Amino acid sequence: MHDDPHAHDEAMFQDEKAANLRTENKILQKDLDTAVARTNSARRAAERRGSLASLFASVATLAAGIAVYSSVRASNMTDAYIAVLDRSQTDEMSTETAGVNPEIEVLKRGCTAERVALLRQRLGDAYIDILIKPGSRTFYEDEHHHDSIDTPVEITSTHDEISTDEMREYLNGYPASWLQGKVSKIRFNRELYGPPSSYLKGGKTLGLFFSREEKIEIFGSVVDRKNMTKFDRVVAHEIAHGNDWRTDDNLTVDQRIELLAKVASRVLSEDRFRSGYVEAIEVAGDPQTQFALKCTEYWAEISREYFNRPHSLSYKDFVIVHDHVRKTDPQFDIEQGKRTRVTAFNTSTKI
Repeated sequence: MHDDPHAHDEAMFQDEKAANLRTENKILQKDLDTAVARTNSARRAAERRGSLASLFASVATLAAGIAVYSSVRASNMTDAYIAVLDRSQTDEMSTETAGVNPEIEVLKRGCTAERVALLRQRLGDAYIDILIKPGSRTFYEDEHHHDSIDTPVEITSTHDEISTDEMREYLNGYPASWLQGKVSKIRFNRELYGPPSSYLKGGKTLGLFFSREEKIEIFGSVVDRKNMTKFDRVVAHEIAHGNDWRTDDNLTVDQRIELLAKVASRVLSEDRFRSGYVEAIEVAGDPQTQFALKCTEYWAEISREYFNRPHSLSYKDFVIVHDHVRKTDPQFDIEQGKRTRVTAFNTSTKI
């Protein structure tokens, strides 16, 4: 029996066709696998980008903030600080949160009458009655455009460390309105420390402010060219005492109460500026006096930081001092003020 050649050719053709189909299928499958792999890879990459988007945005925002801060730091550190602050910190000031201290809410947002009522409970009637006496001038009675201290400040020194001229130039590094009519005398005392504190166990007095005499007294351990940082911080603290709700005659009654209320709200807050000095104040058996002292010293401490290390303050503390300064000295620049104080003593010491 002879084979049909055509049948044989057909069989070979079918075998070849099947082989070609298998090859094509393998190629198609490989291409499909490659496409799936690429798709999955792209999807995972997209997922990663999505999950990191907020982080990248935060980093970008921070980098932009740092760039802004660096670019303007030399000319106006005050505005730079505000510009770089995280918006969430600002928003937090007006955000209602569960479990908030009702006293803090009244102090922050209450009307003057509500604040006065609460402050009377915390500080006593006598303390508040002094604040609401009539006759205080307003901030805006006169236009203030201070470039330098144009009223004489009497400098009494038993030290050879700092001259009167240097000290007067140094004072130009503070807002002029914080000195005019508030600080007319500065005395350097050779005593190592001032009188012991009656409310701070083991505390050593480095400086004192006498409101009636408009006098600051700085003690020997602070007056040292080798430690101008300490000197600057102590002086700033004492100057602030002449510019609080009790001593600043430029304030109206409402402004006195508002400033005190803002500071009191911070003293009561868990996220307050932690000053070892303020935290250690203790008056046994007299919570009203203790709270009054804490408020007074808290103000002086955050003012000290404002003039020296504003970055150490939260926005909530920074803005209290900043708003107070800008009412009478809107052009005051923290960084320029620091440079003025350093230059006054002809030293390269970094304050």
